[in-house]
Amino acid sequence: MDGRLVADLGRISQVSGRLGWIEREFSDSTQFTGGDEAFLGSADLAAALDSCLNGWSQARTALIAQLKNVARLSALAASSYERTDAQLARVLDQAMSTAKGPGGNG
Repeated sequence: MDGRLVADLGRISQVSGRLGWIEREFSDSTQFTGGDEAFLGSADLAAALDSCLNGWSQARTALIAQLKNVARLSALAASSYERTDAQLARVLDQAMSTAKGPGGNG
Protein backbone atom coordinates (compact mmCIF):
# COMPACT_ATOMS: atom_id res chain seq x y z
CA MET A 1 0.00 0.00 0.00
CA ASP A 2 1.32 3.43 -0.83
CA GLY A 3 -0.19 5.26 2.15
CA ARG A 4 -3.30 6.52 0.39
CA LEU A 5 -6.65 6.24 2.11
CA VAL A 6 -9.11 4.17 0.11
CA ALA A 7 -12.77 4.03 1.11
CA ASP A 8 -15.18 1.65 -0.58
CA LEU A 9 -18.24 3.90 -0.71
CA GLY A 10 -20.46 1.11 -1.99
CA ARG A 11 -19.59 -1.06 1.01
CA ILE A 12 -20.09 1.80 3.44
CA SER A 13 -23.52 2.43 1.93
CA GLN A 14 -24.30 -1.29 2.16
CA VAL A 15 -23.48 -1.23 5.88
CA SER A 16 -26.06 1.49 6.38
CA GLY A 17 -28.68 -0.44 4.43
CA ARG A 18 -27.99 -3.72 6.18
CA LEU A 19 -28.07 -2.16 9.63
CA GLY A 20 -31.35 -0.48 8.71
CA TRP A 21 -32.73 -3.87 7.67
CA ILE A 22 -31.62 -5.45 10.97
CA GLU A 23 -33.18 -2.58 12.90
CA ARG A 24 -36.48 -3.04 11.03
CA GLU A 25 -36.42 -6.78 11.71
CA PHE A 26 -35.98 -6.17 15.45
CA SER A 27 -38.65 -3.46 15.40
CA ASP A 28 -41.18 -5.60 13.54
CA SER A 29 -40.73 -8.75 15.59
CA THR A 30 -43.77 -9.92 17.48
CA GLN A 31 -43.67 -9.12 21.17
CA PHE A 32 -44.09 -12.03 23.51
CA THR A 33 -46.62 -11.70 26.23
CA GLY A 34 -45.91 -13.38 29.50
CA GLY A 35 -47.64 -13.47 32.84
CA ASP A 36 -50.26 -16.05 31.92
CA GLU A 37 -50.24 -18.10 35.11
CA ALA A 38 -53.13 -20.27 33.96
CA PHE A 39 -51.33 -21.19 30.73
CA LEU A 40 -47.95 -21.73 32.37
CA GLY A 41 -49.34 -23.45 35.44
CA SER A 42 -47.13 -21.58 37.86
CA ALA A 43 -47.15 -18.04 39.23
CA ASP A 44 -43.39 -18.24 39.77
CA LEU A 45 -42.77 -19.32 36.18
CA ALA A 46 -45.09 -16.58 34.88
CA ALA A 47 -43.24 -13.97 36.98
CA ALA A 48 -39.85 -15.21 35.78
CA LEU A 49 -41.02 -15.12 32.15
CA ASP A 50 -42.38 -11.59 32.60
CA SER A 51 -39.08 -10.48 34.13
CA CYS A 52 -37.11 -12.00 31.27
CA LEU A 53 -39.37 -10.53 28.59
CA ASN A 54 -39.31 -7.07 30.17
CA GLY A 55 -35.50 -7.18 30.34
CA TRP A 56 -35.30 -8.27 26.70
CA SER A 57 -37.74 -5.54 25.70
CA GLN A 58 -35.53 -2.88 27.30
CA ALA A 59 -32.38 -4.37 25.77
CA ARG A 60 -34.11 -4.65 22.39
CA THR A 61 -35.17 -1.00 22.52
CA ALA A 62 -31.58 0.04 23.30
CA LEU A 63 -30.24 -2.19 20.51
CA ILE A 64 -32.69 -0.74 17.99
CA ALA A 65 -31.63 2.80 18.95
CA GLN A 66 -27.96 1.86 18.53
CA LEU A 67 -28.60 0.20 15.16
CA LYS A 68 -30.45 3.29 13.92
CA ASN A 69 -27.59 5.50 15.03
CA VAL A 70 -24.84 3.39 13.42
CA ALA A 71 -26.87 3.08 10.20
CA ARG A 72 -27.29 6.87 10.13
CA LEU A 73 -23.59 7.44 10.82
CA SER A 74 -22.46 5.03 8.10
CA ALA A 75 -24.80 6.70 5.58
CA LEU A 76 -23.41 10.08 6.65
CA ALA A 77 -19.85 8.78 6.28
CA ALA A 78 -20.53 7.54 2.75
CA SER A 79 -22.10 10.83 1.66
CA SER A 80 -19.28 12.81 3.30
CA TYR A 81 -16.65 10.74 1.49
CA GLU A 82 -18.51 11.25 -1.79
CA ARG A 83 -18.69 15.04 -1.28
CA THR A 84 -15.01 15.21 -0.32
CA ASP A 85 -14.05 13.12 -3.35
CA ALA A 86 -16.07 15.36 -5.67
CA GLN A 87 -14.56 18.52 -4.15
CA LEU A 88 -11.05 17.11 -4.48
CA ALA A 89 -11.67 16.16 -8.11
CA ARG A 90 -12.86 19.72 -8.87
CA VAL A 91 -9.82 21.28 -7.20
CA LEU A 92 -7.45 18.93 -9.02
CA ASP A 93 -9.16 19.64 -12.35
CA GLN A 94 -8.85 23.38 -11.75
CA ALA A 95 -5.20 23.02 -10.75
CA MET A 96 -4.45 20.98 -13.87
CA SER A 97 -6.22 23.56 -16.07
CA THR A 98 -4.29 26.41 -14.46
CA ALA A 99 -0.98 24.55 -14.78
CA LYS A 100 -1.48 24.04 -18.50
CA GLY A 101 -1.95 27.75 -18.94
CA PRO A 102 -3.25 29.57 -22.03
CA GLY A 103 -0.97 27.65 -24.39
CA GLY A 104 -2.46 24.34 -23.35
CA ASN A 105 0.80 22.50 -22.59
CA GLY A 106 1.84 24.21 -19.33
